[in-house]
Amino acid sequence: MCIANGTPLTSIGKAKLQLPTLPLGTTDCVIMKEFTNNLFSIGRVCDADCTVVFTKTEVHVLDSNGNIILRGFREPTGARMWRFNICPAFRPNTAYTASSRPHLILDDDTDDITHPPAYLNPPPVIAPAPVPNNPSTTEYHRKAYDLPSTGKLIEYIHCTIGSPVKSQFLQAVKNGNFKSFPGISATNVARYCPENATATVLGHMTQVQQGLRTTKSPRATALAAILRVPTHQAFGPQVQPSTAPFDAITTPTNELHIIEVPLSTLFTDDMGRFPVRALSGNQYIMLAYHDSANVILVQPFQTKADHHRIPAYNIIMERLKARGLKVDTQILDNEASAAYIHCITHKWHCQHQLVPPDMHRRNKAERAIRTFKAHFLSILASVDPAFPKNRWDLLLPQAE
Repeated sequence: MCIANGTPLTSIGKAKLQLPTLPLGTTDCVIMKEFTNNLFSIGRVCDADCTVVFTKTEVHVLDSNGNIILRGFREPTGARMWRFNICPAFRPNTAYTASSRPHLILDDDTDDITHPPAYLNPPPVIAPAPVPNNPSTTEYHRKAYDLPSTGKLIEYIHCTIGSPVKSQFLQAVKNGNFKSFPGISATNVARYCPENATATVLGHMTQVQQGLRTTKSPRATALAAILRVPTHQAFGPQVQPSTAPFDAITTPTNELHIIEVPLSTLFTDDMGRFPVRALSGNQYIMLAYHDSANVILVQPFQTKADHHRIPAYNIIMERLKARGLKVDTQILDNEASAAYIHCITHKWHCQHQLVPPDMHRRNKAERAIRTFKAHFLSILASVDPAFPKNRWDLLLPQAE
């Protein structure tokens, strides 16, 4: 076929529009790799005894009995062309891949689905009630994943989950954590997920500590080389560690040594005050890291007073209890009140240990805070610019 300027083009395949309301023979179409928009033949529909009515804002296709079988809209800006939505509702648990998309364009870099404005979107489609064998069936909107290409779909989902690092996103997909997401596969994520998205970079700007891979020799070795004497002569004899305890273990004995090791340890710490007070009054975030479950939980609270801090701690413990996770020992910051410690030991029957002052490495929650902050900052950088800053606490469940 030839386009308007006379350039001949060749189709790369044939397909059928998934519009069952149209008469037979009008849904046949050809795939043109060079086209960035889908073209609808009005003449073919009129040849099938249908009537097409154009108005100022809409277009309607009527059958021979006068019933509307297809509706369209007119672009409010730009070329103001009339457009039809040729993308039907998606079924739940249906893979969203390039080969199964309704418009059947093969090249993900050139195809495009024409979208109506937001105020003209069709109403939501309510899926059937969940059944015991399929608990993932839920309510969804048929325009939720109507994106122009697989690459755009991956970028959209990557942004909705907080713009994580690509390697972490890919590993989570391989672990099967995104089975309910349409179009998600390890191949698609590895190909289309952005390496350095802006939101990802804004949340992971941690500087690398200097001197970790230094090429300079240690001072003792350098001094010994200058003196031209062996190291043991320059700095005295080296003391070998004693192996007496290990030798004693091999000696036959009737003694029984029992060592009690906590099986479940909880590390908790509070973050600094958030720059913006939430509409709910929250200003602080309590973070808890459960060692055996390898899970990070967060809970916002208003002030560091006991009547705000202790309820936040109880919520975290209730969540762990609901999942069957037991806490034997809790390690927390040394800024703990007597009422807080009483709640730990008497209400939850846990042992507690206070971290020495300025000894942050003893509390694993300190490292968990770095991990959480990196992901939470990426989420804040991913939201719409119009998102109210005083609603940041509503994003915490997504950060977990």
